[in-house]
Amino acid sequence: MPVSRMDVFRAYQIVLGRAPESEMAVQAHMLHRDVWALFSVLASSPERANTKLISKDTFPFIPLNHPSNLVDSDGSPNELDVLWDKVRATWEGLGATRPHHSVITQPEFLPRAFRDNEDAFWRSGEREAEQTIGMLSRYGYRNIDSKVACELGCGVGRLSVPLSRSFAQLIAYDISQPHLDVAHDRAQEQQRQNVSFVCLSKRVAFEIASCDFFYTRIVLQHNPPPVMKSMIAQSLQALRPGGIGLFQLPTYQVGYSFVLKEYLRKPSSSDMEMHALPQEIVLRTIRDADCELIEVREDNEPGRPDLFLSNTFAVRKVTPR
Repeated sequence: MPVSRMDVFRAYQIVLGRAPESEMAVQAHMLHRDVWALFSVLASSPERANTKLISKDTFPFIPLNHPSNLVDSDGSPNELDVLWDKVRATWEGLGATRPHHSVITQPEFLPRAFRDNEDAFWRSGEREAEQTIGMLSRYGYRNIDSKVACELGCGVGRLSVPLSRSFAQLIAYDISQPHLDVAHDRAQEQQRQNVSFVCLSKRVAFEIASCDFFYTRIVLQHNPPPVMKSMIAQSLQALRPGGIGLFQLPTYQVGYSFVLKEYLRKPSSSDMEMHALPQEIVLRTIRDADCELIEVREDNEPGRPDLFLSNTFAVRKVTPR
């Protein structure tokens, strides 16, 4: 089984009691043949000899009795339009100045360093595509090469291009045209003709095509909760009967609250934000979209297990009887 980013972060916490020192270290450890090889390497490191064992009392994950986040998860159409425009302004700015670094926020992917680290960036997409197909196989998903996939928040096409090799067609959506310009060039370089890129410049234009598979990761977390909820609902509604949705988002953040009226009064941010949508609301949204939960896993995509609870959800569209 391929080693995932989550595997690397958890192994570091368990064996060394800390987060990985860099994205390059994460990428290097993801090349191990399996999780047991990863643990073996960390356990035999000189640092491990000087590291105390991590007990359940000191393990830096959020306890079960955490206080609730107070979150406004609904808004009027006009309020959602304003939220959408705020997010779009932020990400078009990031796409124009540091498109690759805004996807994986490590210094080696800043514009000044990207040329020397480009291979590592694109390989991370290859590994994510392999992991995604492996998960679909576990859910009994068959005949993938005849199906249509939709990816929400494709960015520069890091995952879109390798994932398209498994599907008949992949439709990739993003809110930022500068990111999509890079993605389009990457698809052309890799001669992927079955990928199409769609810019969601306005919320009213947000309509996911009818599809057999919906995917998004490290995307929803940068949107205010009402936008997150709306995106999940509309994306799951687009699934065909028997189709599968696979998506990730934080469901809890220490000290976080979201009051819509207050947020709307703030100016747009020039940098990415981190938001959370309570798991109860996510589960209700899944149910309302006529989907059944296949699996829910805690992950470490935000990279701070002491501050965030993040979940990866796998759902299947119910087939009408």
